[in-house]
Amino acid sequence: MDGKSVAEVMHHGVITCNPTTAIPEVARLMNEHDISAVVVVDDRELLAGIITRSDLVVLYGYDEMWPHLRADQVMITQVATVKPNDPAFKAAQEMRRRRIHRLVVVEPTARGERPRPIGVISMTDIVRDMSLA
Repeated sequence: MDGKSVAEVMHHGVITCNPTTAIPEVARLMNEHDISAVVVVDDRELLAGIITRSDLVVLYGYDEMWPHLRADQVMITQVATVKPNDPAFKAAQEMRRRRIHRLVVVEPTARGERPRPIGVISMTDIVRDMSLA
């Protein structure tokens, strides 16, 4: 194991929306940025949730419903996170253990505070790093 940190492998920056963003706009953000998840943040830019493509696909076909939904009605609030200084291999193990494709990278915060997202580390980032070895 090369001992790289999450910060060395992650995608810096994060595409976000707020809790009141309409689901069609969330889908547009995913399409426009070619991403598979949008992080939901509050008005202080603190982590509130995440919406993945899988969350949106579940809604497809319910045309009378999904165009009227907001991010806070669809988002997952128990977001898997990691810190920039954590070992990247531990992030990869956590994704595998949880059977998820990404972890939101957050700034360290005081205990009890919601964190501020600063990036994402995904399976794609891990595989990209492996290809550079």
